[in-house]
Amino acid sequence: MKTDTLAEIAGEQPPMPSIMIVDDSPATTRGLHRLFTRGGYRPSSFQDGMSALEFARNNPLAAAVIDIHLPDISGLILSKELRKILGHAAPIF
Repeated sequence: MKTDTLAEIAGEQPPMPSIMIVDDSPATTRGLHRLFTRGGYRPSSFQDGMSALEFARNNPLAAAVIDIHLPDISGLILSKELRKILGHAAPIF
């Protein structure tokens, strides 16, 4: 027996999970943005690590996709900092 959630009873759509895309290539971020939007996510795109880090400190995220080579900091360093913010539940690719 399925139990309806309060949002379903009220006719509301559940919030779309937020995903962060960090890549200094505009073509890559545009492509991933379209892909994730079609997949039911709410993507936020950044071309540098510091902007992405600031965003992550102030917004909940379900996942992050990060380029290794960014103009300001390494994608590896960014992923370590995001792990501190997001915890181990959110996947970081």
